Amino acid sequence: MIHVSFLIPYFNKEQSLELFKSQIIETSQFLNSKSKNAEFIFVNDGSSKQSGAALQTTCDELANILGPEHIKIKIRTANKGKGFSLVEAGQMASGTTFVLLDADAAYKVDDVCDLTELAIKNPNAIIAADRTQAQNKGQSNLRKCMSYGFRWIARSLLALPINDVQAGLKAVPSTFFKNNTWTNKRFGLDVELLRTARRNEITILSSPVKFVSYEGGSSAVNALKTTFDLVSELFRPLVNRFFFGGLTLCLALNLRAFSKNSSIPWDARDEMWFYFRWLGAVLREGQYSTWIPNIVSGYPIGANIQSGAYNPLYLFFALAFPDSALSINLLYLVLIFGIYSCSYLIATTFNFNRLTSMFFALSIVSSGFVLGHASHFSYLSSALALLLFILSIQYLKRGHKFLSAGLAALAVFHGGTTGYPAILLLCGQAILIWILWLSIRKKLTIKRLIPLFLGAFVGLVFASPALFHFFHQLSLSSRGAGLDIETAMSGSLPLYSIINFPLPWLGMGGDIPGSVDPTMNRFHLLFLSTPLIAFGLWRTVKKQSFEKKKLFFSFLAIGLCFLWLAFGDNTIVPIRKYLAELSVLYRVGRFPSGEARGAALLFFALAS
Repeated sequence: MIHVSFLIPYFNKEQSLELFKSQIIETSQFLNSKSKNAEFIFVNDGSSKQSGAALQTTCDELANILGPEHIKIKIRTANKGKGFSLVEAGQMASGTTFVLLDADAAYKVDDVCDLTELAIKNPNAIIAADRTQAQNKGQSNLRKCMSYGFRWIARSLLALPINDVQAGLKAVPSTFFKNNTWTNKRFGLDVELLRTARRNEITILSSPVKFVSYEGGSSAVNALKTTFDLVSELFRPLVNRFFFGGLTLCLALNLRAFSKNSSIPWDARDEMWFYFRWLGAVLREGQYSTWIPNIVSGYPIGANIQSGAYNPLYLFFALAFPDSALSINLLYLVLIFGIYSCSYLIATTFNFNRLTSMFFALSIVSSGFVLGHASHFSYLSSALALLLFILSIQYLKRGHKFLSAGLAALAVFHGGTTGYPAILLLCGQAILIWILWLSIRKKLTIKRLIPLFLGAFVGLVFASPALFHFFHQLSLSSRGAGLDIETAMSGSLPLYSIINFPLPWLGMGGDIPGSVDPTMNRFHLLFLSTPLIAFGLWRTVKKQSFEKKKLFFSFLAIGLCFLWLAFGDNTIVPIRKYLAELSVLYRVGRFPSGEARGAALLFFALAS
């Protein structure tokens, strides 16, 4: 019986073969002392004739010493890549544990044996060599910097519990290696292997390496080509036809945004374009001013967050397209793309497949909240900021600390410099309640929440000039004390307009002054949510696991709670009105339906 199979890709490493042969003999003797049998499988990946002959000679010598049953060799005339060689070697292997080992004799025998022994003791885990504390002989400073940089990025994006991602020395369970289809045939296989292991909740451990030598054939590795291969593998989850298919559809349905002769109507045309023309004119004069003799809502528009006077993205479009409708049209397109991308990624964090993720993302983009407020950029920016923050929490739950902190900072900054205050205040409180709930359920401990809060604080610091300017001017205006209750409740969602949700083409309540229906009279993918939720109720009760039931009903319940808030004072228990009477926070904006409807549609889409 073979206990350990060493999978060894080989490409023009003849100068290290003599040392590598002695290492193999010592490793085999060590395993024999532990009553474990090993086999060594070489795959000649299109080496030169001379190098291939040297490998054949070495394998013949090893077969005479260890026995022919312990040495196997596969010869290929064309070079296919390291990953391809490992997969082929795995198909020939019969051990219960596979050890991936480079043929350049880079690791000392003690380190290889320690890792192999740890793998034998943990047969269901992946063991990765950790070179971070090793003495490195022969590696250039450029290669060191590239290696450290990639390790940090990979650990951050993949949330791996190890320091070294790309070490050629790894041990994997044979069933895991054989039962998965590996698509990266070159150096990116290490990243694909670890990502798959993490997704399947397989334990990943590390084994320290004391010494690494990069002599003996390291020149066969092209640094730039390898880096490209690794980076492309790292970001491969987003490079698929479903994500780009939905993005292309968003673009195709908004081609008019590239025209200078048409613009987003209503607030965007009448206000945002005016803001941008002013901002662009000031910037082109080499100045930056947040004041203008124009009053909106009782204070200068420079102090109005939605003007984006403190946001680099808004300033870029104001400067890049002076006196052109393209300034607002293309910004609208960027916001739509951002909302789609965040929605797609949020769906993937709930383990939706790619087609479902695309459907969900398109549902959000085409919902009445987004399309109905396309002319009000502060609504779109608020949606983008809140989706970014939800995504940061989802990634934090998966252990992506750095990524979560960065997204939280971006979310708070973007919302604080372009968002609609009433929406951000309401949904921000809901998110805080959610975070508290996650901490109570031990999904996120206080210690694990530190990156999220740190990122949010950084975003708040960068957004503070805009927020200070806004609140200072707000305190000087009549709106500083908040709206009266009647004005704050104007635009409450009428109960009968709920019919628009399953049948948006009816437009119930759309012609009645002061009413705002859930879908803004837009026909979109969310009308499918009603039959899908009905099907989900039947399916969940009948067949789904407890975890899926809990997830489904949680989405549904949260959506109903936000819908109740959107009803304002049109219900028997007007929670939104009570909140407005209790605190000025709920009297900073009108249209409770506008503040809560988007969140309701988000969770109904998740449930469906």
